[in-house]
Amino acid sequence: MRVLTGTALAIATLLTPPLAQAADLPRKAPVYSPQEAAFSWTGFYVGFVAGYADGRSQHVVPTTFPGPLAGLNVSDPFRATGGLFGATLGYNYQVNPWIVLGVEGDWSLSSKSGVHGSAISLLNPLFTVSTSEQWLATIRGRVGFAWDRFLIFGTGGWAGARVEAKDASLLASTSETKMMTGWTAGAGVEYAFADRWSAKLEYIYVSLDSKTFFDPNPNPGGVPHSVSLNNQIVRAGINYKFF
Repeated sequence: MRVLTGTALAIATLLTPPLAQAADLPRKAPVYSPQEAAFSWTGFYVGFVAGYADGRSQHVVPTTFPGPLAGLNVSDPFRATGGLFGATLGYNYQVNPWIVLGVEGDWSLSSKSGVHGSAISLLNPLFTVSTSEQWLATIRGRVGFAWDRFLIFGTGGWAGARVEAKDASLLASTSETKMMTGWTAGAGVEYAFADRWSAKLEYIYVSLDSKTFFDPNPNPGGVPHSVSLNNQIVRAGINYKFF
């Protein structure tokens, strides 16, 4: 028994230094996988938009026109429709993970137009009036709620358009082009499908204040027209963020 005990002690003595040295060996630092940084909407951006406009226009004799025709409808309200294509410039600022504030401006060529027979002509519908929108511009604020790369927003501000009104009869026709201004409001969604690229879909309503055309009217017996115009626009766009 004493021989066995001595042998065990000798073996334990021989094994102890290697085990102690193993315990003192340096350990490897744990490897952490880097987490993806949260997406930020902050930055300047440019883009392109294209869409479709469906609105209404009407021509009325201005109430300031002297005589019994003042305030009389030259035409009933009529549809004016067409496409739009243009460019966008804007800036977003992400206040916190959920709130995004911004300002956006856009300018679009427009093919929106409509024609209607006059309501006060004995030659109706050979006597017609028409409204055509040549271009449309807006400057709007935006307030959005973000879920990382997904943004839902409301928007509103100023709108302006270059508008042509036309008065045509069997004997003569005339047209005049003027700038009309008003307001716009709408909402949309936007998704950042890459770090610098995003796609959006939005609806905006544009109401332009009435403007007087043909004062005086060059057509024989013609009267001035107070022209109103609005737009209901659905459009899609692609934006590129600089930083």
